Amino acid sequence: MNAMRGILRNEQLVLLVLAVIMGGIAACGAIAFSYLYLAIQGLSFGTWSDTLFPMPRICPPGRSFLVPTAGGLLIGLFVHFFMPGRRPHAVADVMEAVAVGTGE
Repeated sequence: MNAMRGILRNEQLVLLVLAVIMGGIAACGAIAFSYLYLAIQGLSFGTWSDTLFPMPRICPPGRSFLVPTAGGLLIGLFVHFFMPGRRPHAVADVMEAVAVGTGE
């Protein structure tokens, strides 16, 4: 019991353990995002491959146009309803803030 108290009082060790745990959680999130991306791609385009390069020749006509259009429409609706009056920040916004000197 005293050894456990000594370990928990060592701030560097506690931070190391927390960093390992958070790194594991972030890695699991990245893997889950990758599988979600492939699942949406598989359902939309009918391929579970990591690349969509041959898809315009394989998928039915119009699908390679309609699926990205529908995705853009969904993102537009999301931004409109969940971020009213604002637009998402992009790389160009950061570059402009640095150039203008506001830094915001």
